Amino acid sequence: MTEWISVKDRLPKSYTALLLYGRLNPYSAMYTQYVGFWDGEKWISDGKEIDGITHWMPLPNPPGGHP
Repeated sequence: MTEWISVKDRLPKSYTALLLYGRLNPYSAMYTQYVGFWDGEKWISDGKEIDGITHWMPLPNPPGGHP
């Protein structure tokens, strides 16, 4: 599996499905994982902007035999 990449090191290609890690917003105390994408300006998951993303990684490949 790919390692987490810090948003301080680099940002992903826009509109690529990703696994995201961070807080829903900078004021939240709880960190969690999201499936979402970078639109070139902001992080999006479930149609909502997420301001507290600290790391990202590409989604893993699906199980064998699935497209």
